[in-house]
Amino acid sequence: MIRTLVALAALALAPRAAADTIAGTLGAAASAADYYEITCSDDGGGAPASFSAQVRDDAPVAAPLVSVQLRAFRAPSSYSARNATDGSDGDGTSSPLVSVNGGAGKYDVFVDKTAAGEEHYLLAFQCTTGLDGGGAPTGTEITATSVPGGEPVPALGLVGQLALCALLLAGLARGALAHTQSGALGDAAGATDYYQVTCLDDGAGPPASLSIQVRDATPAAAPLVSVQVRRGLQVASSTDPIDGDTGFSPLVAVNGAAGVYDVLVDKTAAGAESYTLDFHCTTGPDGTGEHTGTEIITRQSQ
Repeated sequence: MIRTLVALAALALAPRAAADTIAGTLGAAASAADYYEITCSDDGGGAPASFSAQVRDDAPVAAPLVSVQLRAFRAPSSYSARNATDGSDGDGTSSPLVSVNGGAGKYDVFVDKTAAGEEHYLLAFQCTTGLDGGGAPTGTEITATSVPGGEPVPALGLVGQLALCALLLAGLARGALAHTQSGALGDAAGATDYYQVTCLDDGAGPPASLSIQVRDATPAAAPLVSVQVRRGLQVASSTDPIDGDTGFSPLVAVNGAAGVYDVLVDKTAAGAESYTLDFHCTTGPDGTGEHTGTEIITRQSQ
């Protein structure tokens, strides 16, 4: 957290001619994820057309891979998300540069990892006047952050998972449908699917949280498939470590009450992948309580 605050102070004084950078640390939990809100504006360099970022997985060298996800949201017609993963830890090089075209306004940036183990990273980002990261640099400002300093929204422990299983079985006994979404990611390393899940009271009670997990389905391929979920400044991440089996990634939850949750599904490298999402809104925190109204909309399928 101290490193992040120092970096933020440096950003306020830095010239805008080159990409901004910020150093961060993801805590040991597999679900650890950091969130930044970036605002692109015309600082005299020209009107923004796109936002670009890349991430560098810094020492210590550890097993998890570090990724960055970008999201642009311009209702009602423009939804765009991309991702990039640094495939080599501690070598001084960054992930591929990825961009989303959203013009002036706010962009979401997530940094996460594929497994347990503390990781340091360097995030580089820039708003530019051209599409796909082209043109000249222009106004780039961090306007909100959620960097918990190693205390992420937790993955559900055994008690939480057993409680969720019990309420889902009860829901099935009442004739309720399980909430799953199948999808496929194309060959491109940056392919990202974007969903919005709405939690609402369907008579069972007001929602308190959304729990989610992903299964990396066949064909078995090299990339790992991950899911990120965000509500406000809260974010959590989960990765399926084994491709093509029947198991899901660890179940994670975000406590965001009723409303819309942003959900991204991405992968760590090039190669087509298919997946199944499992997601449920519940009346209790951390995925506990009763199952309640859960709706999903596809915003982007790549």
